[in-house]
Amino acid sequence: MKVLIPIVIGLVVVGCGPGPSIHEAAAEGNIKRVKQHLVEGVDVNAKFKDGWTPLHMAAEGGHREIVDLLIAKGADINATAGAGDGVGWTPLHEAAEEGHKKVVELLILKGADINVKNGDGRTPLDLAFKHKNAEIADILRKHGGKKSGELKAEKETPSKGEDKTSPSIVLEAKAPDTLAAQLVALSPGINEIKVEHDGRSRRLIITAPKTFSRQNLYPILFCFHGAGGKADGPSKRWSPHTDKRDLIVISAEAVQPLAKWNFRDKFHAEEHDDVGFILKVVEALVGSRLADPKTIYATGHSSGGLFCYRLAKEVAVFAALSPMSCGMVKGAHDPDEKTKFVPILQVIGDQDKSFNGSSNPKVTMYSAAKRIDVWRKFNRCGPDPVVIEKGKEIMVYTYASQSGIEVVLCKVKDQGHIIRRDLRDIADSVALDFLLKHKNTK
Repeated sequence: MKVLIPIVIGLVVVGCGPGPSIHEAAAEGNIKRVKQHLVEGVDVNAKFKDGWTPLHMAAEGGHREIVDLLIAKGADINATAGAGDGVGWTPLHEAAEEGHKKVVELLILKGADINVKNGDGRTPLDLAFKHKNAEIADILRKHGGKKSGELKAEKETPSKGEDKTSPSIVLEAKAPDTLAAQLVALSPGINEIKVEHDGRSRRLIITAPKTFSRQNLYPILFCFHGAGGKADGPSKRWSPHTDKRDLIVISAEAVQPLAKWNFRDKFHAEEHDDVGFILKVVEALVGSRLADPKTIYATGHSSGGLFCYRLAKEVAVFAALSPMSCGMVKGAHDPDEKTKFVPILQVIGDQDKSFNGSSNPKVTMYSAAKRIDVWRKFNRCGPDPVVIEKGKEIMVYTYASQSGIEVVLCKVKDQGHIIRRDLRDIADSVALDFLLKHKNTK
């Protein structure tokens, strides 16, 4: 399975001056910065570690305008990565795996090789089937996309005229079921279900360990995607931990196409009851005797991290939370008299746009130091942290109360909004160790 390749500092020379590299800008959807790099003469096909190009990054992130721009500027539409877990991956592989319909359609329109195989021998259609994305599979089929097994069969039996391809996958066999009924029917591995809440259909990807048994209660990890994302990305990031940690991972999806979590009322043009949605799922998990109510946790990236801060303030169901690569909204996220004591671990790069705080007419974000201080004081933690180094680039500052509540800052050196994969993996392990040692006593 392909791994996410986050982008960091410009050691591979991909542009001058401050700000994100062309790869990071493409991954984040920062079209203004991408254009600036191109004006400065940066190679549109500049390769990062393991051969990833800006087009790979934009395709993976679902940033259609940037994909279109890069192709117009001469990007190699069939560029392949050359090392690591991503050998042979093209931008179309990226877009197909992530489920970015508009990017897939654009790449096909611009002439992408629809049946190219990656280093594992998989075509884009193989990836669509693997991730049960019927919409992407149908688009690829429409334009001649085939699975690797079909291509092999054609090669071995060229005289057979008809293409006996497999039918499109069906995603919703359980549509009539209630949430509780769908949870009761969970099986080991990946389960995808739809939930009706507040007049909207919401999507959950639930991954249970291979040893999953209805006789056990499990720790639950909710993970929330960033703005513009879907449930697939966090699911792929966190699901590998299900077997290692014997827990259930639930990747929840914000209402599409807005795809942003309601971390503060009256902030987005559309408002959705995301808090109520998550509480509804928690109630069903506990009622179905799947979840241990003392071990329910949450983490989220960017918009999803901001949503974690809202949950920390407003609800009492989480044993601990770990917001990542995000700010904290002054006023909206400050704990109050209704907030319960709750452990919090913030993961953030010291070059993240929200590390030093920010302010605009709509919202003021606390700096990382200030938000830790706010929660430290609320949770009655001491002022002197225990400091642990995780290699040369990760520092973990732990503030503890006498009752065992902890507030932790996990700072990643020289990293921006997207943390380099190896460092992100370390930070994820730190976060999981932190979360799973805390239990909800309320």
